[in-house]
Amino acid sequence: MNKKTIYQMIVDQSGSMTGSESQVIEGFNGQLKSIQTIQKEFPNQELVMGLRFFNSQVDRYAIPFNNKVSS
Repeated sequence: MNKKTIYQMIVDQSGSMTGSESQVIEGFNGQLKSIQTIQKEFPNQELVMGLRFFNSQVDRYAIPFNNKVSS
């Protein structure tokens, strides 16, 4: 049985990270490299990545495996 792993990346656009942009970009890129490494190590594992942005409003979603999105 193949496993499915979901990675959810969340990007803060509220301005609260002002001054830390280079650290945030470095961390984001590091996560992408880690996911790529995992994909190479486990080619039969399904990896799914979501990307969300927020500013003054935060939306929370649960994504079950039946592909129905609920908030």
